[in-house]
Amino acid sequence: MAYWWVSQNKTYTEEREGGYLWAPKVDRDGNTQYHWETMLDVRSGDVVFSYFRQQICSIAIAKGDAYDSRRPVEFRD
Repeated sequence: MAYWWVSQNKTYTEEREGGYLWAPKVDRDGNTQYHWETMLDVRSGDVVFSYFRQQICSIAIAKGDAYDSRRPVEFRD
């Protein structure tokens, strides 16, 4: 079991309601962020602390292993 700290901003509500976490692969300049890459290391049973609006707003247990996915349609640009 691993522990993860996830700082969420604009997408917290959508991710919480959808029961998932998501991060882009690259930023607008085409750069990869280490903390986005490591999301693929999340495994079933891992503990996830979600930080939003300057507080830990939820603690969750991963229901499955991480996998690659496209940007969710509910995210606004």
